[in-house]
Amino acid sequence: MDSPYAPASGVERRPGWSWLDEYLWVSCDIIADVAEGRLEQRPLVATVARLESGDRVLAVGPATRLTWRALGDGSYMHRSVVAFGSPAFVLGSMAGSALGNSARRRAAANDAQPR
Repeated sequence: MDSPYAPASGVERRPGWSWLDEYLWVSCDIIADVAEGRLEQRPLVATVARLESGDRVLAVGPATRLTWRALGDGSYMHRSVVAFGSPAFVLGSMAGSALGNSARRRAAANDAQPR
């Protein structure tokens, strides 16, 4: 009887080659060329990126531009509560509203900070 905890044996259970594997392979290949001084032997790669004089493209591919902007502008929705009932209920409702507004104000202030 086979153990269900034994490692998979055979190619049919191995995951396929993915785009991330390809990126890692190309990166390791470039690093090997840099380490061994063969960078000038790499084929030229066409790109639409603006390059400075003497710069060389090593690889191209899809990318996402990340910016470190603030998530928000510091504004938040102030909510008011109108409560009727016993004094304890009214005070509790007002305290809950104040805590909610405080949390929203604090979150808006944090979101206004550049990351």
